[in-house]
Amino acid sequence: MFHLLPEKQKKVLRREYLLRLLFVFLCFVAGSLVVASVFLFPSYLLSSRKFGDLEERKNQIKANITAKTDPNLGKFLTSLKGNLSALKVNRSTSSSTAYIKEVTDLKNSGIKLKEFFIDYGNTPTKIIVSGRSSTRDSLTKFYRDMQTVKDFAKVELPISDFAQDKDIDFHMNVTLKN
Repeated sequence: MFHLLPEKQKKVLRREYLLRLLFVFLCFVAGSLVVASVFLFPSYLLSSRKFGDLEERKNQIKANITAKTDPNLGKFLTSLKGNLSALKVNRSTSSSTAYIKEVTDLKNSGIKLKEFFIDYGNTPTKIIVSGRSSTRDSLTKFYRDMQTVKDFAKVELPISDFAQDKDIDFHMNVTLKN
């Protein structure tokens, strides 16, 4: 096959072709942006108008609330707050889910917890944790870790739970601090 153009001119033509192709692509992108902005402009006007209306409505509501506020409302709300605080359970300790999370965070891989029982009726509050330990060492470690928790006043584990070497069912009694 014969090539009539020298290599140098082929490169010039190829570069010119790529520049024209790039120019057409950029014109297409610019045209698309112009068309898109023309179609989006009415939506922009509509939403800016709605935003202005909402701001105006918010200011009207604030003005109405300020005008209709009763000076005795503050006293009523203060007394209502006092009444609600009287109904609230007065406990300085955290909730039962926090205690359960505390216990589950301390368990190691050899411990499987089965049951939690929290008795709020007694003072101080008691938690009974039962489960199964794969080894005596993992049960001992779990027991010692439970004793380090600052919210627990006393942790009791019967000595009979240490009688077996493997697959130990245990019941741990935890007394909470007041």
